[in-house]
Parts: sequence; structure tokens; C-alpha cells
Amino acid sequence: MKKLVSLLLAAMLLCASALAGEAVSLRDVTADGNYLAMLTKKAQFLGDGLKDHYRVQQGCATDGTYGYFLLESKVTRQCALFKLNLADWSIVDVRYDLPVDHGNDMTYNANTNQLVVVHNNPNYNTISFIDPERLEVVSSRELPVPMFGLTYCAERGRYVAGISGTKDFVIYDDEFNELARHSGVDTGYINQGSDCDAQYIYFPQWHDTMYASYIVVYDWDGNHINTIKVKTMSEIEDLFHVGDSLYIAFVAAKSVVYEAAITAVE
Repeated sequence: MKKLVSLLLAAMLLCASALAGEAVSLRDVTADGNYLAMLTKKAQFLGDGLKDHYRVQQGCATDGTYGYFLLESKVTRQCALFKLNLADWSIVDVRYDLPVDHGNDMTYNANTNQLVVVHNNPNYNTISFIDPERLEVVSSRELPVPMFGLTYCAERGRYVAGISGTKDFVIYDDEFNELARHSGVDTGYINQGSDCDAQYIYFPQWHDTMYASYIVVYDWDGNHINTIKVKTMSEIEDLFHVGDSLYIAFVAAKSVVYEAAITAVE
């Protein structure tokens, strides 16, 4: 049955790609449009040698020059943090045995020059702040809500936290004072990470029986704008953008990173 579903999904994706038209940036997506994310592979990696059990992609983020990727170990229940140069996708540095639990999501705060990681399972309320130069945890704190995701918008000076077990999300200021809380659309898909810009908030989600990945788009007032299908049967984990360039990390017994082109389809 699963094989039949996979074949049907592949056929649907092929038809959709044939109808793909003009490319648009994520922030130009509209509520009445129909879109598909087309992928081009950029990198794949996992832990080396005795550390190759660090292979389950979780959160990722960028400072605009480097991409940072958390790979979880099912052995240690900790994460490895890989730092890649986005110019050529070479690995610049890696730190193993990072105590951030599941490491489900990660964002970059340009105002403090820190990576911020959502621990998730088993410490759902915990976030940690990481120095992007030393790749070390400098501090941790607990927030009032259990989280699956956290993303930061420097232009707005706002964090968005996805609430675990729901599709709802909270808007925080720089000091994590709650400003608003919004109800998300019950898509029936699995929460993964998050991303945002000054225009929209993005939640990658995964359908584990249809082998389908999506990007669910909201505005900052909590309105659902669109749900974008990603042309793949791999499990989406997290995403980030640099200008109009969108990068998505998937898990496939290692981290696999693609650049995504959002195209309007008929």
C-alpha cells in the first residue's frame, strides 16, 4: 500500500512540475496563489568516524554567510553543530556532544550575534544561546510554553515560538515578553522547524504517511496565507533564507540540504 501511495505521489509531483511557471520569493506568496517548491541539492554530510552516529538532521539557521546545522545522535541524545560556508558549502567547523537535547529548531539573532536553539524533547521549555564562533552554549533559559520551533526577525525585533502539540504560535519581543498568541491551521501534518522574515512566518511540516513536505505560511497577525508543497518525498526538517534564496534541510540518514525555488503553478 505504501509503495502505491509513493508512486501516486511521485506522479502528482511530476504533473505539478510540468505546470510550474514564474518563480517568486517566499515573501511574495499570496493567499490566492498555488505554489510548488522545486529543489536543487547543495550539500550532504554527517558526523565523521566514531561520530557518524550524529546523522539525524534537526534545526538549522544562518547568519547570512554561514549555515549552521544541528544533527542529533540517537546514541548520546545530544547534537553535533556543523558550520558550513554558504559560498561553497564546505564544512568550516563542527562541535560534537552539544547539550541541546533534540535540537529541534535553531535561529540566529543578528542583534546579539547568537544562535538560539530549541531543545524540545525532553526539555520542551528550554532554549540555549550559542556563540557562532566557538560553537559553544553560553547560557540557557526556560520559556513559559513548550516549543517545537523558534525563529527571530531582526527587522521587527521579534521571536516566534511554535507551541508543541499544537499548530499555535506566540510572538515575543527581544526579552521574551509575550506580545501576541495566534491559533494555527490544523493541517494534520507534523511540526518541524520554523523561519520568518519581515513579511511572513514559515513552518515546515511533514506528512509521514504520504511522504510529503510542506511550508505553511502565516502573516504576523496570525492569518494563514498559503501552504506550499515541496517537490520531494524526503522528510523536511528546517529551513532558512538569505535574501531571496531559500535553503531547506532534510533528513535521509544524514543531513541533505537543497536550495528551493518557489514557483507559481496553474
